[in-house]
Formats: sequence, structure tokens, C-alpha cells
Amino acid sequence: MTSQKYLKNGEVSMKIKNDKIIIQVICALVAVGLWVLVMIDKNPMGEKPFYRIPVTIKNVEALTRGSTSYMLMENKDSFTVNVKVKGLYNDLLKLQAKDIKATAEITDFKEGLNSLVVEVEIPNNDMKVDVISPKNITCTIDQIVSVSVDVLVQYQGVQASGFHLEYGASNPDSVIVKGPRSIVNSVSSAIAVVNVEGMQENVVQNKPVVLYDNTNKEIDTKFLTISPSSVEASYDILPTKTVPVKPVFTGEPAEGYKLTDLAVDMKNVEIAAPKEILDTIVELETEPIDITDASLNVMSEKKIVTGKNVKIVGKTNKANVTATIEEIVDKEFVFDFSDIEFANKGDDYTITPIDEDQKITVTIKATSTIMNKINKENIKLVVDLMDSVEGLNEILLSVTTDSEVESLTSDTEYVKFNLEKSKVE
Repeated sequence: MTSQKYLKNGEVSMKIKNDKIIIQVICALVAVGLWVLVMIDKNPMGEKPFYRIPVTIKNVEALTRGSTSYMLMENKDSFTVNVKVKGLYNDLLKLQAKDIKATAEITDFKEGLNSLVVEVEIPNNDMKVDVISPKNITCTIDQIVSVSVDVLVQYQGVQASGFHLEYGASNPDSVIVKGPRSIVNSVSSAIAVVNVEGMQENVVQNKPVVLYDNTNKEIDTKFLTISPSSVEASYDILPTKTVPVKPVFTGEPAEGYKLTDLAVDMKNVEIAAPKEILDTIVELETEPIDITDASLNVMSEKKIVTGKNVKIVGKTNKANVTATIEEIVDKEFVFDFSDIEFANKGDDYTITPIDEDQKITVTIKATSTIMNKINKENIKLVVDLMDSVEGLNEILLSVTTDSEVESLTSDTEYVKFNLEKSKVE
């Protein structure tokens, strides 16, 4: 009897233990379910649009078939698509346009218009590309061909009096134009234009070849190669070029004044000279304008100085020079101790001034134009606490400004203060 009773009690004990396990499992499942509901509420599904995602053209090498080559007429970097991605809010928040890869592959193509399928990849498999717009990109593919075109030399302008313009010739007399068939077939003429205005002696120059269609409209050559791209043309001319004019001054303004600007109304000038001289000239100077003891702006017409065998092309060889003279003024700015910035200060330290009513006066000297733009916000007072200690400190005060000033001084060289560690309550 005693043995049977023991077995029954064991069965009861085992049953209670199993019930506890079941209850624990149920509680765990409920907790997980509640957590999932909370996370879904905090991190819901959503969608995010991305615009103008660049499309990378793949398999461009397919545009060469044996000895025959083709060209993609559009800029391969100009294709873009708009994409809409679906996913969890937190994932979408992290996703950036640079993470999205859009590609279109050149496979079987024909000469003319082609449609390429756009494929989009994103780095997170938990997100899905929902919309691609457009799904296909349209491009034009042309076969590369070449033709020989005779060069016609044309002249513009009138040669200088007393000089004769000889017949123009091109060397070589033809060029090879290579590029997409549709553009090459539109070439009607190849022209080299030479300007002979004021020609005075024989010169041989290289001139670029310009292509025209049958309506005399210039052809854009960004998809073409012209070989050679320029030809030699013979004509009589004294070469010219445009160089800047540099105003020059002499003397110093009156004491307390400053030259702040020197301007000339003729910024550039066209000059003519033998080539060996012209190549050495980078600018021309004016005769100096005298600003000795000036306290007001000085204006004067000055001759542009040229060297030997150098000619100014135009009606005048003079320019108006203006020297801007400004008075140097001073101004005081008064700061409080609270205006000082303490660098390298720990968050757990407090600073108290020795003299709470201390005033710091900063004096600035600058031209009136600059001074009118300066305020207290342009002036920075800094004390570096790198070498400070707890207790009494006396540290150098640094005063700076972001404006161009003549001088900046302060009546306070060192700042006294107490540095104490904050009390934790």
C-alpha cells in the first residue's frame, strides 16, 4: 500500500511540473507576440521614392562587331530612372540613392532606335523595388563610317592698305571625317576660315576645320573625329591678341589713409605685333597715376604703355584710371566677461570671474568701408583652458576677427577667474 501511494504522489508531482512548463511556454509566446506587435507599430511597412537614379549602361563592348563599330549617340551617363522601394520604415530610412544600382544591358541591337530594359538592385533583401519608371530607356545606335572631304579655305576681313591678299591654299587639301553614319552623311563641306583684317605680312597659321551641312549650318563635332583637325593656310597678316591692362600707381597716400582699389575702365586691349614679340606679352601697364599725399579718390586718363613694334588695335591708346583712397578709422567695442569663449573646458567645471563687472575694450583700426561692416559678432574673445588648474587662474586672452583690419588691440591681456569642479548633487 505504501508503494502504490508513493507512485501516485510522483505522478501528481510530474503533472504539476509539466503544467508549469506549458504555462512558461505560453507566457513566452505571448511576450514574443506582444513584442512583434509593438515593433510593427514602431517600425511599420512603408515606401520611399527615389528620383533621377543614374542608369549604368552595361556591355558597351557589344557595339563592336568584328571590324564594324557602332556608337551610342546619347551620353551613356545621361540616363536616369525614378524608383519606388517598399520595406520597413527603419530600413527605408537608412536607404540612400547611392545604394540603388540601376543598369541596362546592350544585347541584341539594331542600327537606329533601341529599347533597353532597366534592372534595379538594392542591398537589403528585406526591401523590394516596387516601381521603376521608365522600365525601358530608349537610345540611338549608329554605325561608325568615314569619308574624305575636300577642304575649302575662306577668308574674312580686309587686308591692310598697300598689301595684297594672295590665293588661299590648304595643306592638306582634304580631311577624313569619321563618326556616326547619320552625322557623317550630313556633311556637305569642310571649311577653314582665316581672318585677314589689317594684314601686313605673310604668315602661315594652323586653322581648325569646321564642318557644315547643305543648309550651311555648322555641324556639332562632339561625335566626330576630323583627321587632321586643322590645316595650314598661307596669308599676309600681323597677328593680334587680347591682353589685360594693368593700372599702375606711384607715391603713397596721406598719413591715416590707404589705397584700397586701383581700377581701369579698359580691362583688356587688342594688340598687334610680330609673332615672336606677341608671344612674350601677357599684359600691358598704364602710365603711373600719382597718389602722393592723397586723401580723396584720384582719377586720371593715362596712356597704355607699349613696347617697341607693339601696336594697340583700336581708336585709343589711353584708359581712365581710378585710385580709391579711404581713411583709416578706429572704433572701440566693449565686451563683458560673459562674452569670452573658454576653449577646452570640461563639462563638469564652472568658471567664475574675479571681477564680475570687468569690461574688456577692443580697439580696431580699419578702412571706413570695412569698419561699417564690423560688429561685435565679428570679434572673438577666447581663453584656452588647456593648461588651467583648479582654483585661481590668470590666462592670456586671445582676440581675433574675421575682417581685414589694419590693427586689433585689447586693453586686457590676461583674464583672472576661478575654475571649480561642479558639485554633484
